[in-house]
Amino acid sequence: MSIDFRYLAENKLQNIQIVELGEDDCEKVIGLINAVQPHIPWNEEHFHWQYFGRTGFQPKLFGAMSEKNLIGFYAAVHSSFLLEDEVRNVFMVQDVMTAETFRGRGILHLLGEMCSTAIDGCEGIGLTFPNEKSAGSFRRIGWTEVMGVPLLEAKCKQFPGKSSTLVSEISRFETSVNEIWTYSGLQSGIHRDAGYLNWRYSKPGVQYLKFLVGNRAGYFVLKLFTGGKEPRVHLLDLVLKEMDIELAGEVVEFILSTATDLGASSVTCWLPVGHMYENYFVNQGFSRVNMLNRSVFLRGVSVLDEVSQIPSGFHISQGDSDVF
Repeated sequence: MSIDFRYLAENKLQNIQIVELGEDDCEKVIGLINAVQPHIPWNEEHFHWQYFGRTGFQPKLFGAMSEKNLIGFYAAVHSSFLLEDEVRNVFMVQDVMTAETFRGRGILHLLGEMCSTAIDGCEGIGLTFPNEKSAGSFRRIGWTEVMGVPLLEAKCKQFPGKSSTLVSEISRFETSVNEIWTYSGLQSGIHRDAGYLNWRYSKPGVQYLKFLVGNRAGYFVLKLFTGGKEPRVHLLDLVLKEMDIELAGEVVEFILSTATDLGASSVTCWLPVGHMYENYFVNQGFSRVNMLNRSVFLRGVSVLDEVSQIPSGFHISQGDSDVF
């Protein structure tokens, strides 16, 4: 259906119509995605999981139409965001693209304005991790760069005495894990309850390794990546109850040792400077990597004010990105 501010698009881009998309537009969206990025093909299962896989969470999907053809796409996936004691709507912008023959006309910028206006209209928080080429567009439409993507990496090593009793592998997250995030001491970030975790780590075609720490003291999620020169393990998520934070050192040892068993050469993770887990990672050989030219952007002035006051409580991980 056409959105209320369609006339703005028509004034800026002759013969291009901006529309809001829904679940019935699956075929059009997949067609564009697979034309733009044939090396990372989508299917219907991926589309429905990505945007409509959680009951009660509706994405904001916008398209640019030329005649009857979808030639631009802009998606913001709906989740929840914990800001101190308040849970708010958050929309993560991702899957942004234009058909090759229509690039350079400002279509993505216009779609970005529309999407940002829609996020503001529902008093939501915006979150995204654009690459260096796309970051300028977000700055121009009022998003704020909070930090560079905080990438850490460590070489794998074996710990002969790694504890098998501390950690147990699981197939899915039960609702009992909700208390881990509640009592983590982390004050802002994607709200990590069982519903979110089970959706996020069920991406079609991807194998995730999920673990509980102790008696619901924490959890973590790993993914083996074999697409580069050397296999790596990505630590996608790690949350511990604040009262059990001293277990972090043993958990990191277990992760490095498990990665070695999987044949990986290193482990990567995202962890902001000053995070309460930082020292445990540094002590095991993790260091900052500057080769990833991405930044964390947020939208919402009140959010930015709050986050700037509590940097150690801002939690972000590789699992927050749709790339992993």
